[in-house]
Amino acid sequence: MRNILLTGLPRAGTTLAASLLDAAPDSVCLNEPEWQRPHPSLSAEAFARAVKEDFDDVRKKLLAGIAVPDRRAADGSALTNYYDSGTKNNFVMHDLLRPGLTEDFTLAMKHNGPYLAALPELVALGCFEIRAILRHPLPVLRSWRRLDLPISRGELPNATAYWPEMKALTSAKMELLEKQVRMLELMVARILEHQSQITVVRYEDQVTGDRSQLSEKETAEDKEIMEMLKRYAPRAMRYYEANGSPPSRG
Repeated sequence: MRNILLTGLPRAGTTLAASLLDAAPDSVCLNEPEWQRPHPSLSAEAFARAVKEDFDDVRKKLLAGIAVPDRRAADGSALTNYYDSGTKNNFVMHDLLRPGLTEDFTLAMKHNGPYLAALPELVALGCFEIRAILRHPLPVLRSWRRLDLPISRGELPNATAYWPEMKALTSAKMELLEKQVRMLELMVARILEHQSQITVVRYEDQVTGDRSQLSEKETAEDKEIMEMLKRYAPRAMRYYEANGSPPSRG
């Protein structure tokens, strides 16, 4: 029996990773369960325990043939990208059933902000296999700035309840790009601080052969982003420089 938590940078390929897990034999991966949201009445430790209880509940429901609500494509298939046809999300709520699962099927759930916020507490439980997705910062920031998301406005509402540093940063008054770069650095640092206890997966390793970024001309915005990254996201940049990966197209 495997319980997998999937998290990572927003717009770094976590939805794609969730779809790959969902497509594996005898496996189910839920995409950002609507009912798993940090709440002021819960401590980070209580939230982590609630996630564990939720895994137990969902596992029992699926084995009993009881539908579980999940974000899916219109045809019921797993999403690979929330925004692959523009700036509007493309998911519908779907009643998920998965006949034929064995008693020991793999159950995974994906959340970015909530799981990152409570990552120390989730790791401390010792009952999850945790995977965190990283991607080169340039295409991540491009995506944040091109779409209409909370993080496009320098917000991460599902993470601030259990993450004082993120709450302080998102509340601070500063230029938007600087704030986004600092937010990215904070997320990468949190993931790398736990890399001995979790599995860090690079987006680029999931999409081998994707070299489309190399043919995209560098824009003035890209130059500004890279300057900000060098100044305010040294850990994120060192990680990718050490791994020798070119940025992939966002």
